[in-house]
Amino acid sequence: MVKAVECVLCFDTVKRKKTVKVYCRNKHRYCKPCLRYTFLAAINSEAVYPPRCIGCSTNGIDQEQHAGSDIISTAQVLTPSSGILKLEEIKAFRQASVEYSAPFRERIYCHHPTCRKFLPMEGRDTIAGVARCTSGCRKQTCLVCKGGITTTKKQHDVACKRSSTVSDMMFMDTAAKEGWKQCLKCTTMVELRDGSHHISCTCGWQFCYACQAQWGIRKLRMSHISFRT
Repeated sequence: MVKAVECVLCFDTVKRKKTVKVYCRNKHRYCKPCLRYTFLAAINSEAVYPPRCIGCSTNGIDQEQHAGSDIISTAQVLTPSSGILKLEEIKAFRQASVEYSAPFRERIYCHHPTCRKFLPMEGRDTIAGVARCTSGCRKQTCLVCKGGITTTKKQHDVACKRSSTVSDMMFMDTAAKEGWKQCLKCTTMVELRDGSHHISCTCGWQFCYACQAQWGIRKLRMSHISFRT
């Protein structure tokens, strides 16, 4: 008799040999199409990166106790022999990993509107203050203002430093007036519109919106709740 198991994502019952047991906390099984979908979604959206096992999803105090244990190991997927991702998809996932692991304020993207590709560190000339896009457009982007260089480098430097200083001052003034809080890991500004003060930043850092302390560090969650207004 052929053994059949249930995919934790689509709930279809499929042959065991057509599933993959992922290295999450509970060793759940995915059918190959669903596992591929999970990784492709992580490539296209930082909100679902790194890939997490839906079967291990928890909430409340359990989320704090098991933080990170729902992350699916990439080792078994990022190899051509696994049959999950194509070579170009494996390359795209590795590129997304580099982008998403970079602190938000340090990320530089190609300024060209038809490109907008992430510019990794190896393509940046920190001495000259420019980054060259290696994806095909070959355009240069300024590391200071993150715009294109359309004049001589000397003329551009004078203009961009002035505009960047004014822009930063205006942004920080708006953040202070609106009461936005900054992620202490990647420095991204966060606005709380409603709901819990438990913030999960896109970089993966979890913190209390009221006091900005790392979420889960304090033994009593009531100490966070007492900050709420």
